[in-house]
Amino acid sequence: MASPIPPPTITLDDHWVLTTTRSATPFDIKFLTVKTRTQIYEDTRCHVKSDSTQSDQLRFIFVTRVRFSPETSVRSALTQLVRRKSAQQFQDILQTRGVERISERNARQISIGDYQLTFDRLRGRLQVNDSTVIPVESLFGVRPFETEYLLCGSGYPLSLPGNNSAHQEQYREEFFEAVRSAH
Repeated sequence: MASPIPPPTITLDDHWVLTTTRSATPFDIKFLTVKTRTQIYEDTRCHVKSDSTQSDQLRFIFVTRVRFSPETSVRSALTQLVRRKSAQQFQDILQTRGVERISERNARQISIGDYQLTFDRLRGRLQVNDSTVIPVESLFGVRPFETEYLLCGSGYPLSLPGNNSAHQEQYREEFFEAVRSAH
């Protein structure tokens, strides 16, 4: 029996709280097993009272370690497959968190060493109560890491009630720094 997959780690400030950790085996056939371990963090400073049963945390970061058994080298075709399959799952996560009207925007890139990591950029809206709708942005990327992958995603408000603009550029940069620290 294979040993459990270790949790991914990222560096975050003290106002981030680990809220969810889970393991899964999304694919297991005779010659290949795919295992995942996910950690979801929420920003305790960025929340709003919601009428729904969804999380009231407006800002989150997650990282998922994806491991193949037997171990396989990271290749372009495999990276594209992992990216395509997991991007739809990320949109499902956003919908579970209450985000509606999700649309794709232009991609963002960051450098991690010699690697250019591309993030899908999504926009949507979060219906907080009958009179409050918050526009949100989310980023999602797949980072090859040695012989496995790290899936990294974030969601944050573009504006807040009573404040026409949230600190979206700061939110993006903090997320990118967390991704650079992931291992």
